[in-house]
Amino acid sequence: ATGGVASSGVERHSPPARGGGASKARQQDESGAPSVSERELIEQAHAALGRDDAPAALVALDAHARSYPDGMFVEERQGLAAIARCHAGALGPGRVQAEGFLQRYPRSVLAKRVRRACGLGTP
Repeated sequence: ATGGVASSGVERHSPPARGGGASKARQQDESGAPSVSERELIEQAHAALGRDDAPAALVALDAHARSYPDGMFVEERQGLAAIARCHAGALGPGRVQAEGFLQRYPRSVLAKRVRRACGLGTP
């Protein structure tokens, strides 16, 4: 999902409650400025797809992959990335990513949406 999000995607739509709450919602980047939280990047990708702006979704998902490679939303990032690639017209790479996503997360809440976006049949 993006020009460099080879491993993008996740399943949950909201993170489970964890200790630290809002104080951990934002981290600081190397300059000390607040960085966008993991959840915000996924929400940006969802919003971009809702506007039919697959390139913007891929940018958010690429940022997520760089900032949170092992974060809470890996599954959702990967599913959304496959959807965004297919919507952007990159059907070959999108389908490859979709097939990998569906193998890893066959019960994902995004599975049906990934199949539909990438023109894949039901299992």
